[in-house]
Amino acid sequence: MKKYKLPRFSYRYKYEDGEYSTFAPWSSVAFLPGNYIYHPKKGFNLGMVNTVKTVVLSDFVGYNTPKDVQFIDILYKDDSGPNIYIVDTISSK
Repeated sequence: MKKYKLPRFSYRYKYEDGEYSTFAPWSSVAFLPGNYIYHPKKGFNLGMVNTVKTVVLSDFVGYNTPKDVQFIDILYKDDSGPNIYIVDTISSK
């Protein structure tokens, strides 16, 4: 992860007929702050950077996954813009 990014994750279904679902709700921000370092001349906390190194996403296929779902796209976005990226596509079968 980049230290100035605030990432969120979501998913969407791809059905057998080729249609896609809407995005699921986005996760909370994956953020772990650094140590508190206030620099009075700069006027902000230099420790407010993201120190997350790894994010584990799991349990996308469950008993309540619709039967006609063929694939699940894992989605990523950060606060710097509107772009949404596919991190991975997993089979629901």
